[in-house]
Amino acid sequence: MKGITAVFALVLAFFLFCWAVPADAYERGRPWLSDQPWEKFSVSFGLFVTNFDSNVTLTGSGAGVLVNFEDLLGLDTTTTQYRINAQYRAWRRHHFYFSFFDLSRQSESTLLGDIPETDPPVTAGALVASNLDMKIYQVGYTFSFWNDDRVDLGAGLGFYIM
Repeated sequence: MKGITAVFALVLAFFLFCWAVPADAYERGRPWLSDQPWEKFSVSFGLFVTNFDSNVTLTGSGAGVLVNFEDLLGLDTTTTQYRINAQYRAWRRHHFYFSFFDLSRQSESTLLGDIPETDPPVTAGALVASNLDMKIYQVGYTFSFWNDDRVDLGAGLGFYIM
């Protein structure tokens, strides 16, 4: 968790450091005026509905077992999640972006059937607390090699951290 906080702090510091300079200020020599149609900075928030089907197949030397986490552990199959996206164009051809969304679920349920594959076996009637955390971070950079009033075409490199 400390590493994720440090990455987020560095990205935020970079965005704030570059805030005062318009996207194409150095190329035009006029930092107070920008006539580019591309947005300099944007932040968007969103909610979306997700549908889960978490099946896991356990196989060994004998027959396999199919485990469905929603049925077995009582996790919700449909939830509403949130997402945040941010992008910053530091200069005309340099574009940075960040995205975060959370797909975590948790539940508490009583097992209806035995799970004999575990050691020790879990019997029916046991109270099971489940927590399935899945957070996704995207951080990246794009260099626009063709950028005019109509087209912004570039190549990027980034990290997709789950």
